[in-house]
Amino acid sequence: MRDSSAIDILIEKLSLYPAIKLERVNEVCLKIYGDETGYDFELHEGLKEYLLYFGNSHGHYNKAQDVQEMLRDIFFGLSGVSRIKEVLKDGKHYEWVTQSQDSEGNWFDNEKVSILGFSFWRKSAPVIEERYYQNNLLPKEVALAWCK
Repeated sequence: MRDSSAIDILIEKLSLYPAIKLERVNEVCLKIYGDETGYDFELHEGLKEYLLYFGNSHGHYNKAQDVQEMLRDIFFGLSGVSRIKEVLKDGKHYEWVTQSQDSEGNWFDNEKVSILGFSFWRKSAPVIEERYYQNNLLPKEVALAWCK
């Protein structure tokens, strides 16, 4: 019998919240569905690391060192403590920013992923649009308690 994986831990913890929909695709893949204003997660377990997809971003987490950080990121993402800001230029997806909220309600950028190849030399200013994706499936207190 193998040791409990992060996937097993997530299934155990998140099954307490019926609003959260989980799908165990196979032994090494778990999908966690976000709400209508949020984003989904997909977790893959490899030999030495976990690969977590969230929104249009992803993160690598070392199985020996980073599991608690990864679980925290998932709990934060499900509770609304974290969100994804999507930036569009002239209607085209351009940038995704993972943001976290502090205890006073202020948002701070964590990581940014951008697509290169825009015509930066053009004369007219591009039309910028921002969209925010934020789940509210877990009470924030649950996510914050996970960090302690």
